[in-house]
Amino acid sequence: MSYNKPILNEIYLEVYYKNKMTISEMINKTILFNKNFPNIKNAQVREVNQISVKLENTTRLRCWSEDKNKLIQFFENRMAYNCINIYEGWSQFVKDLDFIIETAKLTDITYMTLCYIDKFTVNKDDFDFEKFFTCCDYIPNYFNNSPISIDLILGKGILGKDDTNKQFHLKINEKDNNVEINIRTVTSIKSRYNREYLDKMHEYCIEVFENIITNHIRENIMEGRK
Repeated sequence: MSYNKPILNEIYLEVYYKNKMTISEMINKTILFNKNFPNIKNAQVREVNQISVKLENTTRLRCWSEDKNKLIQFFENRMAYNCINIYEGWSQFVKDLDFIIETAKLTDITYMTLCYIDKFTVNKDDFDFEKFFTCCDYIPNYFNNSPISIDLILGKGILGKDDTNKQFHLKINEKDNNVEINIRTVTSIKSRYNREYLDKMHEYCIEVFENIITNHIRENIMEGRK
């Protein structure tokens, strides 16, 4: 569903490999995208492996587009494609993914994670929880008439163990005279790279978003449907 002024700040897909890449293999992958993603940066990072749920040291190679709106990241155990502050529609996003995965010859994918991050800011005097959000399966009635600061995290399924994992995170913070709202929807599935599963993951993220927001967000924040 398209809006005139979407609040989608970032969308990304991670695909996990069956076998870890060596540093030289990662470098060779980045070279393949040098024309459209010429800005390459490498770093050693310490992070939680989403499959093993263990803290690990890993190498990350980031390939940025010239405008810094698109990013390909190669890790030892996965590849991520991020669109930041730009979203050209689901069809284009998947078309980009198809090109990246085919070009990089990522044939041993075993797990996929899709994440949508929506953000917007409103004046504190204009904020009322029920004006912006609807209690439903994803937001318990407990949150009706809530104060401004909210940090709600829901999860279903264990990454790396169950075939699917779904997460929802709503964070609302007061900052100065404004209210910052962050909505993160994540879904993961144990699967090879598969368009049918990708579409279902996308539909889930859209379903969550449409269920929790009110018409005030649709009409006043996102200025209506296209």
